[in-house]
Formats: sequence, structure tokens, C-alpha cells
Amino acid sequence: MDDRKVRGSIINSYLSFIERKWGTFGKEKCLKDLKINGKIKDGFYYPNTIKLDILNWIKDKKGEGYIVEAGKYLVKNLRTLSWLVRHETPIDIAKKIEKEYHEIYTFGELRIKGNSGNIKVILKKQKEDDLTCLAYKGILEGILEKTDNIGSVEIKSCLDDLCEFEVNY
Repeated sequence: MDDRKVRGSIINSYLSFIERKWGTFGKEKCLKDLKINGKIKDGFYYPNTIKLDILNWIKDKKGEGYIVEAGKYLVKNLRTLSWLVRHETPIDIAKKIEKEYHEIYTFGELRIKGNSGNIKVILKKQKEDDLTCLAYKGILEGILEKTDNIGSVEIKSCLDDLCEFEVNY
């Protein structure tokens, strides 16, 4: 049995992205296609396969290019994080996310290295497919946007058990 779980707030944010991008019909189509019944509650944990299925639905129905956009939306949609991000630098936010990572996921590990202007983000045992890397790239780009920092996010490596990103701003 897969013990990988994710907070409902992450799943709901991806569903909110779908609704915002393609309307209520798009969200209902996703839920129906994936046989997701019932309400997903923000504070509860759900199988991570639901998140993966949603990312795959976006890729299959709308195109892989929307995965990065969905990751950016995730940062903008999580209200508390969104408020915090406005008042911090990217390195400060990255360090907070590193500390809070296990509040969101029951698996994997997130490590931050670097300093102001250059951050290395390392995900261990988090990747299930290439869409996970693209979604995290979007999340990191979203943090730059929310903190009003011009910069870039590059996927340095994306292996089975390790993904590494470089953020320059």
C-alpha cells in the first residue's frame, strides 16, 4: 500500500487552477474523469496519487505546458503562504518551506542551500514523474513573482530519487 500522502489544500489548489483556467465545467470534467467523489478537505491528508492524477489530467487534456502554470498558481492560491511571500525574500520563503515541508507531504525531503540571489532546491524521494519537477519549477517561479523578484528557475537534474533546481534572482 502506498503511504505517500499530501494535504488536501494542495489538491484543492490544483482543482482551483483547473476551475479558474477552464471553468466549472473543466473542474467537474476532471473530477468525473478521475472518479473523485466527495469533498477534499484542506487540513486532511489524501493519497498523493490524486495529485499525480490531476497533474496527468492537465497534461493529457490541456497540455504539459500548463503544469508550470499550475505550480505558480499553487503559490498564489495558498492564502497564508501567499500573504507571507509578499513580505519576505525568496531565500526566506525557501527556508520556511523547508521547515514546513512535512506539514504538506508525508514523504520525501526538501533541502535548501545557498544565499540571497542564488538558491539550490533539492527534493529527495519526492519525484514520481516528470510532471512533479515541472510543478515544482512553477512553484519556485511563483515565489519569485509573489516577492516581486525578477529571476530564473532552472531544473538542474531530475532523477528518480533526486531533483535539483537552481533559483537565481
